[in-house]
Amino acid sequence: GTGSSAYQIEGAWNRDGKSPHIWDTFTHEYPEQITDRSNADSACKFYDKYKEDIQLVHDLSVIYCSISISWTRILPDGTCNNIECRGVEFYHNLIDEILSKGIQPMVTINHFDLPQALQNNGGWLNSTIIQTFTDYADLLFRFYGNKVKMWITINEPIVVQSGYSSSGFAPSIPSGHGVNSYIVGHNMLLAHASVYRLYQRKYKATQKGIISISSKGLYCYPESNKDEDIKAAERFLQFFTGWFAHPIYSKEGDYPAVMKENIDHNSVLEGRNKSRLPRFSKDEIEFVKGTSDFFAINYYTSSTCKAGHSGEDPSWQRDIGAISDCDIACPVEGKYIKPEGLTAMLNWVKEEYNNPLVYITENGYASDHDRNDESRIKYIEEHLAAILKSIQEGVKVGAYLEWSLLDSFELTNGYSIGFGLIQVNMSDPERTRTMKKSAYYYKSLIENHKC
Repeated sequence: GTGSSAYQIEGAWNRDGKSPHIWDTFTHEYPEQITDRSNADSACKFYDKYKEDIQLVHDLSVIYCSISISWTRILPDGTCNNIECRGVEFYHNLIDEILSKGIQPMVTINHFDLPQALQNNGGWLNSTIIQTFTDYADLLFRFYGNKVKMWITINEPIVVQSGYSSSGFAPSIPSGHGVNSYIVGHNMLLAHASVYRLYQRKYKATQKGIISISSKGLYCYPESNKDEDIKAAERFLQFFTGWFAHPIYSKEGDYPAVMKENIDHNSVLEGRNKSRLPRFSKDEIEFVKGTSDFFAINYYTSSTCKAGHSGEDPSWQRDIGAISDCDIACPVEGKYIKPEGLTAMLNWVKEEYNNPLVYITENGYASDHDRNDESRIKYIEEHLAAILKSIQEGVKVGAYLEWSLLDSFELTNGYSIGFGLIQVNMSDPERTRTMKKSAYYYKSLIENHKC
């Protein structure tokens, strides 16, 4: 399959009743935070060209097409009190177009673009968002659930939380280091679980869909064979992937033990009367546990860790007790590209969470916008080989989605890099599309290996 997200490709940022979300605000108010000072006000103009783009998806012979829904295109103030019918109709038309080509849509409910109206009330820091998010998802299930059979609730919550503890990512709240991150993460886990439980209770029997939350996979190799570095690498995995996976997929639920131990210990040293990590009640542990039908993982790169401390004090990075050569902003280039890290990551998930069915919901290569993209072909080849190796070792892999369909707005990188199989000429008002060499390779690969 292929993947994309609403904000990164749609454009039409303020048309047909759509209101601003946090990335609209962030790019407009802090253009210096974007490499090329750009924004996605127009982006790829997918809002107007979606039929052309879904034809391109069809031309690639893929089975799955991953999209996301812009919350503020349907609910301008973020709540169900004000439904924008033009937004509802757009996604009906988009989903129908995907289905008409014999392709299965995978829909992400929230891919970074939280309504600014909700952020004005605290966003993910405010626990009222749990019910607001559930109501929004309920609306989507009601509108589209008879057509959509694969759902992702929240994309990469570990990336979302970074915007609440740094200035470099929306909503850009640099205060609250080591506190905001865990509150935001806690609320996202409860919101995800609430949506999953709602679907099971209200829609599963008739719609028969499956639901997950996408984890960001970044495998961490120890810098040496020293015991302290090996333990540091495992801590990194538990904090980075386990933070949002352990409460859902582990047998016992709740946060990883090492997270609770490290954060509790550091909180005492800081003179606090309670831990910076919020606690689930026993009922909440059970409520969150098991709320996924498959393990959705986004994997691009791997890192190297050694024992030590990095990041501000306090911060979630410092709580890990590991120094990594990269974390959330790991570039997809050079030494960080380790296909064998994907095999290791998948095997870690298998061993840690009793071998769940895994969907690789994002995997891709960043480069310039050259159509003769041999490096991307090499990246795809090597990572598919890594997946095959993991399957031979017992991992259950159900889907692979290449990120991304189009060269698009890559958040803080703007348009300075492109992940697309298809080139988009951003200097052309028509945003002309041209298939890259990797697109033809991917198409041929799929057609030659169809069951």
